[in-house]
Amino acid sequence: MVADSLDSAADLINRNPMRNDVSPFTQSRAAARKFQSELDVGQVGINLPIPMPVPVFSFPGSRGSKLGDPGADGKQAIQVHTQTKIVTARWFDDAAVSEGVNTTIALK
Repeated sequence: MVADSLDSAADLINRNPMRNDVSPFTQSRAAARKFQSELDVGQVGINLPIPMPVPVFSFPGSRGSKLGDPGADGKQAIQVHTQTKIVTARWFDDAAVSEGVNTTIALK
């Protein structure tokens, strides 16, 4: 999905009741920080195609996309009525930046 600006993208995402995660691909740390702090989503994956946490954290969805009761283990067992946000980021050395978007999950 492409938006005209960062503000319009943030507004589009925050207006969606089913918002769960977002994966911005950027070399701009300022843009990444905006998405990390201003979006009301459950998961942010900066430069990662799928911002899913490792299995030790129970995370069955968030906001309108949450299905069922809170998770029975992990942080959700304690934070029953809170909305959590998990942020995962991957940054590349400026000298190693490729010419295209890298959507691989191989975290080298």
